[in-house]
Amino acid sequence: MSKIYVSSGTIVGRINGFNHKLFIESAPYLECDGFEFMIFPTFFEKCKSVMGDLERAGLSIPITHADKDIGKYLSCSEEGYRERAICEFNKNCEVAKLLGSKKIVLHLWGDLVSDRFIENNFSCLYELADAANKHSVKLLIENVPCAVKNPYFHLCRAANEYPNIKFVFDSRFSAFHMQHALFLESGWFENGRIDHVHISDYIGPSGDFASLRPIPHLGEGIAELDWLLNKIKNIYDGTYTLESPEMHADFTCIDKINKDLEFIKSRVGKK
Repeated sequence: MSKIYVSSGTIVGRINGFNHKLFIESAPYLECDGFEFMIFPTFFEKCKSVMGDLERAGLSIPITHADKDIGKYLSCSEEGYRERAICEFNKNCEVAKLLGSKKIVLHLWGDLVSDRFIENNFSCLYELADAANKHSVKLLIENVPCAVKNPYFHLCRAANEYPNIKFVFDSRFSAFHMQHALFLESGWFENGRIDHVHISDYIGPSGDFASLRPIPHLGEGIAELDWLLNKIKNIYDGTYTLESPEMHADFTCIDKINKDLEFIKSRVGKK
């Protein structure tokens, strides 16, 4: 039976000063099987406090999402950024291990540089996988948007060159590049190459970086989630994370998050 998680990034963000306590307070009321914890660039400024609060809350956090800035550093051709990225990723893996996560999601490229210098990114992949293994977590590479090629193109290369690397399929990013059919036909859902799925919608139009935000609630965008989830459920029985944000300065709209969770459950056959 598939399990459905909620990303802490649906609740915590810049608008509320990355207030992790809002996530902890909301968690008991969310109708999910666990959580995916999002590490933000500011996390390590108050790491001890956040980790202590999470430990006391006793939440199930099977997956950690590494700081997205790591992808930006990996994409930078300037001296020192490769070392910074690998150092930061090791720290993120340590957090994942302490949280009890078994998997860590990584943006292998990102920011405005994106995949313009993709050889930089691929040159680090073995070292990143080793770092994850050292901390007993599985590295998952996400299909993040590209400025030059496209995520499916790069993940095909990763699949060929790194046979043990696993992927995260993100519905919003797939819609951005109009790649649903490619991923569904790849065989990766069936053979376990895709080891986790992120669910959020996309407002469109395709290929427009300015349209990646705001992120709409499920069914309000152009990602064809009804059709997509019904297709995925027939070839995949793994885990999903809801990533549609519902964050505010000092409260969380629980009902809207639970409505999005019900949307996923009803499409993948989970009661």
